[in-house]
Amino acid sequence: MSIDCFDINQRSKVMKAVGKRDTAPEVRLRRCLWKIGLRYRKHPKIVGIRPDFVFIGSRIAVFVDGCFWHGCPRHYIPPVGNAMFWQEKLRRNRARDRHATERLTQEGWIVFRVWECDVNRRLDDVSARIQRMVEAHDEREREVTHD
Repeated sequence: MSIDCFDINQRSKVMKAVGKRDTAPEVRLRRCLWKIGLRYRKHPKIVGIRPDFVFIGSRIAVFVDGCFWHGCPRHYIPPVGNAMFWQEKLRRNRARDRHATERLTQEGWIVFRVWECDVNRRLDDVSARIQRMVEAHDEREREVTHD
C-alpha cells in the first residue's frame, strides 16, 4: 500500500488539472495518422458526444481511453485514498463510454476505442488498423457509387 504524498486538497487540485483533450497519446496517434495521409476532425460534436477525433466521410469515431481514467484491465491500479470516490468515478466513466459508443453506433458511426497503453506501445499497429478501417470504408463507397 502506498501513501499519497499530497493531502486530499492538493491531490484534488492535481487531478483537476489533468487535461481532457489533446492528451499525449491522442496527439501521438493523430500525428502518426496525419503522417500516413489520413485527415480527421478533432473533437467535433456528434449527437451530443465529442470523440477525440473522427473521419467524417468514413463515419469512424476514435476515442483514446486513458488507462487510469477508463480502467484499463492491464494497467489500472485503484487509488488507495478516497477509494469509494474513485470506484464511483470509474463506474460513471465506463457508463458514459458505453452510452457514447451505443449512441454513435445507432447513428451509423463505427466507434474505435483504443487504450493509451496500446498507443504508447504499439503505435504503428494501432494506426495501421485505423488506416485499414478508413480504406475499407472508402473502398465500399467506391463500389456502391459504381454499381
